[in-house]
Amino acid sequence: MGLYIVKSLSRYSNLDSTSPYHPLLNNSDNLNINNVGTSSNFSSLNGHQQTSNLLPLRVSTWEHIRYLLGYCLYVWNWLLVGFLFLVIYASARVFVPLYTAQTMSATISTNVNILLRNGLMVIGSVVFMMGMSWRLTLLTVIVIPPITFFTKLYSSYYDSLSEKTQKTKSDANRVAEEVIGCMRNIRAFASEQKEKDRFGWHLFRTLEINKKKSMALAGFQWVNEFANNCILVAILSYGGHLVLSGRMTADQMLAFMLYQLQLGENFYMLNSVGTSLMECVGASRKVFEYIKREPKIKLDKGELMPEKVLGKIEFCQVGFSYPTRPNTHVLKDLSFSILPGEVVALVGPSGAGKSSIIALLEHFYEPLFGQILLDDYPIEQYEHRYFHKIVRLIFNLKSSCFRFR
Repeated sequence: MGLYIVKSLSRYSNLDSTSPYHPLLNNSDNLNINNVGTSSNFSSLNGHQQTSNLLPLRVSTWEHIRYLLGYCLYVWNWLLVGFLFLVIYASARVFVPLYTAQTMSATISTNVNILLRNGLMVIGSVVFMMGMSWRLTLLTVIVIPPITFFTKLYSSYYDSLSEKTQKTKSDANRVAEEVIGCMRNIRAFASEQKEKDRFGWHLFRTLEINKKKSMALAGFQWVNEFANNCILVAILSYGGHLVLSGRMTADQMLAFMLYQLQLGENFYMLNSVGTSLMECVGASRKVFEYIKREPKIKLDKGELMPEKVLGKIEFCQVGFSYPTRPNTHVLKDLSFSILPGEVVALVGPSGAGKSSIIALLEHFYEPLFGQILLDDYPIEQYEHRYFHKIVRLIFNLKSSCFRFR
């Protein structure tokens, strides 16, 4: 901006006296020329005696602004091109799909850019401030350690709130999916109001957590603003003392204040980057937990691949309970054998363990105790792909698109 003003002011010296943007044209309020000599440099100002040099003319701030705006007419074509690029960019973003992880990638790229830029500006500002006055610089940076500690506490708290927000949202979505998938059963048992209240309770929990996040953000910003104002008052007080005592000039004091204001703005941007990153971390923590989660059943453990399989199946004193209900034993000391070529039907009431037997045979779960044998070998010793080629599960549902062979 300073370079732009210098260029604009230097342009005035090249303007012709007849230009409508010349600062000395039609300035009849400040200048009344009665007579200008043609053979000499003498002038008469308001009836006063002639002098050899013109007095310096003082132009008001508003007239400077008017002259600068007039200068913009010389570069109107570049301003128009920039405006058109802005309109095209804003219009193009409307048609960019949001399902391509653009939000997360934009957040990371923008925050990294802001972090690097403001970090370098903080270092540069501190270096220049130390060159002007190391006393005022120490007074400025003395508040950084407590602010950093407070920022760390706030980031941890905000991170936990973001994780809770994601959990409550997922619970609300899960309830909605269950209700939509079982709409006939809900209507049959007249449970519409109950499911509505259950979904509303999850939404209310999400709202309460978002309120806590808003209050935490407001408190964090209030503490930052209060600390910046305290630093400003301290610098003005001590800096004024240094100026009055002659250890610092007024120009240096003004420049130091400008650097201090820039430093405070940079720290504010760094804190906002920390907040955004903590929100992203809290939102994505559960996803990364599932990605890094290792199954208890090692698929690459088995290596047995016999050329011929007869098909003899044995359950030897098998006991099983689901991980979500470890205290409820679905199968207790179950033992039976199926010879090759036999067709066996599992019959029993709901919850008796029919589906659990099939799940264990497919090696979806590990039994708590006992063994499941195929041709006298434990099924976990078979190679994963080979085992599921010889042991297949077929679902005979209404829609053929759900049939697996």
